[in-house]
Amino acid sequence: KQWYQRRVAITAGGLLTLCQSIDKDHDTLKLTEQGCEQGLTTLTQLNDQTPDTPQLMWRLARIMYEKAKHNTKAGVNAQKGLLEALAIAKKGEELSEGNSKSHLWYAILLGDTCKYDDTRVKLTKGLEFEKQVKLSLDIDPYNSTALHLIGRYCFEVSGIKWWEAKIAATLFGCVPQSTYDEALKYFLRADEINSEWVENSLFIAKCLIALKRNEEAKSWLDRVDLKQGAEHELQAQITDLKKKL
Repeated sequence: KQWYQRRVAITAGGLLTLCQSIDKDHDTLKLTEQGCEQGLTTLTQLNDQTPDTPQLMWRLARIMYEKAKHNTKAGVNAQKGLLEALAIAKKGEELSEGNSKSHLWYAILLGDTCKYDDTRVKLTKGLEFEKQVKLSLDIDPYNSTALHLIGRYCFEVSGIKWWEAKIAATLFGCVPQSTYDEALKYFLRADEINSEWVENSLFIAKCLIALKRNEEAKSWLDRVDLKQGAEHELQAQITDLKKKL
């Protein structure tokens, strides 16, 4: 039986092997709600057996995040599950020492739960998001997900609305600063590592459009069209952007 199909006991020397098995199966389990349930059940059990283990906590937060995505697609409110995942990821990050994935998954959950917050909380979370992604990159500078996420942060900050900037100045005494050029730099670095990532290529095109480099943007959008695996929502964005060029 696989690790998620049986009761698993953790020994001191077996944690690394167990985590490798979890990661090996994650990409398959996350594809279905049933797979997420299987992974979640066993990871919850493992986390209960050995509490305060950062290597398990970020993996538990990850499978909770994937399950929440299935709930959202099914029309089920995912807020409770995501906030629970955020709390686990936060505690895991606080306990971790030099674990890039603990920082990364805390950042991912910070970003994904912003949709439930008002502008003040979003701005506060945004600063913590930036900090956590950069901590992750300090440890693992070649993680394409972290590079993409810091690019997304720079992209959003570059387009910050005037009233959001005013709130940020009031709260923090300064306004977050970035440029579309800086965002583009991170997206291009992510593309060097994972050139098949459709969403990353789409954001490269968005940056180029913002920089009025339309011919280059069109070239990237054409390239994205040739790639496989674009979700319907992303494909709709690609089509819409190509119409505007």
